Amino acid sequence: MHNRPLVDLLKDVEQEMIRLHYSEGTLTFYRRRWKMLMEFARERCETAYSEQLGFDFIEHHFGLLKKDSERKLKTSEVQELRVIRMIGDYQLHRTILRRCYKFKQILSDPYWIGISNQFREYCTAKSYAKATINHYVKQSATFVDYLTAQGTTSCNVMTIDHINNYIKTLAGYTYKTVEQNICSLRAFFRFLLETGKVTTNFHWEEKKLVFTQSKTKETVNLPLPSEVGWAVIDYLKCGRPKFESPYVFLRHLAPYGPFSEGDHLHQIIADYMGRAYLPTLKKRRGMHSLRHTLASMLLEKETPLSVISDILGHTDPDSTKVYLKVDLRKLRECALDLEEGTGDV
Repeated sequence: MHNRPLVDLLKDVEQEMIRLHYSEGTLTFYRRRWKMLMEFARERCETAYSEQLGFDFIEHHFGLLKKDSERKLKTSEVQELRVIRMIGDYQLHRTILRRCYKFKQILSDPYWIGISNQFREYCTAKSYAKATINHYVKQSATFVDYLTAQGTTSCNVMTIDHINNYIKTLAGYTYKTVEQNICSLRAFFRFLLETGKVTTNFHWEEKKLVFTQSKTKETVNLPLPSEVGWAVIDYLKCGRPKFESPYVFLRHLAPYGPFSEGDHLHQIIADYMGRAYLPTLKKRRGMHSLRHTLASMLLEKETPLSVISDILGHTDPDSTKVYLKVDLRKLRECALDLEEGTGDV
């Protein structure tokens, strides 16, 4: 991104301004300045944009840097500086930042407009103050506008990198402004989670995994042991295919992507059972066998039946009682003493 030819960078900035509905008059002004910048770069035999090139251009044509440091710029002079700052922002973040929203409606995509409206309803139901609601909705919409500039079309493809990169765009704002933005984003992400827009989360600090159980459609909170957490981190760093997807675990053969709803990992499990020479007894062995093993191990650890039921996703605890037959140690305790059984009546 940083070494792209200046001419290509300016074309992308122009397309982004058009997407953001800048007026034709404003675009004409920027095109004139870009033409001057291109000529200035050619005279210096430079083909790529740099911050130094931009500042040298402004100083050469307008002599504004000293006035800028002394905060003595006129409105028209601020606009001249805005030209190079916009190019730098787009080069760093692939979006146009710190622009004034002349209209109340920041978003234009119907999907994101719907999400924003639902977020407003969510905040209203939480009895937030009107000013707080407006603040949360506007700042979350600014974040969503950034996502749109990155080509993000839904909540499902939003990643932690999008969030981190957006926060980086707040560099230069006051501490209070950054804090307010992060507070708004936190409320927005809480809304996405609670309403099922995003359904799976690793809560590393709390050492738990939160997701929506497919059978019951209810939120499940499970402990995240250190061994499991480090295994996931190792997978993300060293084992996961380099493929952009909101899903943690992906197929390792092309085409890359999440596992389909149809296979349920059955083929993978069957393959490894074959490698381990585990008998299948001519029966289908897959995820269900792992659930059965998990239930057996939990019983051996004297885990309460109600807890096992929650983990397995059983709405009726009686469904879990079928696993009691595999707890041989407990079953032995139920056996009658042979001598007592053969005594005289």
